[in-house]
Amino acid sequence: MRKDHITPFQLERSAVRGRLVRLEKSLESIIEWRTYPPIVQKTLADFLVITVALASTLKYKGVFTLQAKGDGPIRIMIADFTHDGHLRGYAQFDEKILKSMDQALLEKEGVMALFGKGLLAFTVDQGIYAERYQSIVGLLYPSLAECINHYFEQSEQLRTFIKVLTEKSKKGHWHGTGLMIQALPLVLKGMDLQEDNWERAYILCNSVTPKEMISQTLSDEEVIFRLFHEETPRIYEKHPFLAQCRCSRERIYRILKSFSEKDIRPHKG
Repeated sequence: MRKDHITPFQLERSAVRGRLVRLEKSLESIIEWRTYPPIVQKTLADFLVITVALASTLKYKGVFTLQAKGDGPIRIMIADFTHDGHLRGYAQFDEKILKSMDQALLEKEGVMALFGKGLLAFTVDQGIYAERYQSIVGLLYPSLAECINHYFEQSEQLRTFIKVLTEKSKKGHWHGTGLMIQALPLVLKGMDLQEDNWERAYILCNSVTPKEMISQTLSDEEVIFRLFHEETPRIYEKHPFLAQCRCSRERIYRILKSFSEKDIRPHKG
């Protein structure tokens, strides 16, 4: 059975909450909606996993949007996730520049080479009657996960760490997993205790192997207990979601209005 769900959990000993996110059918549906080059497919897959993971930690009624813009061969990448579990994503790119890219540079710099001088923004939009929240992240690291982790390290928000793994199987199916942990506010009462708890949870989270993340035989519960059994994990009910377009004339107009004329001008690819 193809997996598209979020499994929330809490580590009682270390006062840390987490999410194990699985994307399969939804990932495939969005990626194969257009003819993307392999490197754009892989980047969009990571992007979608991160979008679901970040959105799942927030309490909101509306749309969470992750958007990257730059002057590199990938001009725009955008994904959004609604509070009721609808996911979508899109990428705009210059195929000619992508084909001419130096592979050694691409392997070394990753998203920095793909987006060039760019920014990553995440936005929570709860409609016209609520304040719009936005944070901006510099694309200064080779992977999207590293960019997100650096943002949370530098910000005054809760300590957060995410690991992402996506791949296309030999049978042509996409699999994506995100494992994210976040310190609970109550641990701020004791800074020494907070650091000890966080460091322990971080080391355990970072120890997850690619095989465990992409495993088609291990359940979410088994993965979480393998990593965090000493932290007394409490696992909550899974939240399913799906890929679904919510396009309308009004929505498309609002999205296009947020971009400059240069951004929406058609590019080859």
